[in-house]
Amino acid sequence: MPARIYTQRLGSVANKQLQEALTRFQLGPLLQAEPVPFGNFGQNIFLTTAQGEFVLRGKPLWPEQFVRERWFMQQLHEHTAVPVPWPYLHDPDTDIFGWSYILMPRMPGLALIDPAIRGQLSDQQRQRIAAALGVTLAQMHALTWSAPGEHDATHDTIVPFHTSYAGYITEEIYRLLSLSRQATNLTTEADSFWVEALVEQGKHTLAEPFQAHFVMGDYKEGNVVVEERDAEWHVSGVFDVHGHFGDAEEDLARPIADYMTQERPDLAHIFLKTYLQLQPPRPGFEARFPLYMLKERLAIWEWAHRTDMVWWQKNLTLREWIEPFLSIAGT
Repeated sequence: MPARIYTQRLGSVANKQLQEALTRFQLGPLLQAEPVPFGNFGQNIFLTTAQGEFVLRGKPLWPEQFVRERWFMQQLHEHTAVPVPWPYLHDPDTDIFGWSYILMPRMPGLALIDPAIRGQLSDQQRQRIAAALGVTLAQMHALTWSAPGEHDATHDTIVPFHTSYAGYITEEIYRLLSLSRQATNLTTEADSFWVEALVEQGKHTLAEPFQAHFVMGDYKEGNVVVEERDAEWHVSGVFDVHGHFGDAEEDLARPIADYMTQERPDLAHIFLKTYLQLQPPRPGFEARFPLYMLKERLAIWEWAHRTDMVWWQKNLTLREWIEPFLSIAGT
């Protein structure tokens, strides 16, 4: 069969190459290869072999991506009840495709990233799924470390941040704000003053002591699959896992923002309520959480404008777009 372009990022890929990769890890003869129709970066291909269903993930976005992902996948697999694809087979060699790749099991379940799938679910089912996401995030946060830090690919372990976690959060906010000023003139001087005022108002709460937990940073419906078993909905797979260790509350921002973007604040509240019942917030949560949401939304704002991927009303300023996301912690 001639080579095929499954995604623009991966380029032309032949069945012979896919089979070489499968053979390298003894995963059986290739029966079928399919493009993955969703996702922002086009790194994945669905594979079916005589041994089962797998995902090939290729051409890392940065040199350490797959090393970091594999480390966190292993930690979650070994130390939590979170269903993640394992084994996460990493081939650093580039002789087959011209880039390194991962092979992993394809997780069973409904892909909530698909709007058609979401559209087939009733409101009650969506609500129960939102609660299931809250349960699984609490399970994910069972993975802890001795201090906040990030993965060091050279030593394949966690190293502390160069500053306090409060310093890390505020530095990231100001870094993203600076990049946002460069990306679009819709990040105004008044927006910058507003961001600075929010940081000054809430930064003291970042110093509240906490146990360092795994923070995925991109936990949302689009990065999970779900199943209904015994009349209950469960998250059956979590993927795109790479993050750091820090304040678990930071991980609430992305899924809440995702639900609010879908205009489903009811699901955001169910998700948050379920999570907080399992992981009660520390003192200062209502003042601290807006900073975590601000950091998360600044990252999306800057990326969307820099890459011309804005999907919301295009004349909104930064404050006009971000401010509605900040209120949920107090409701």
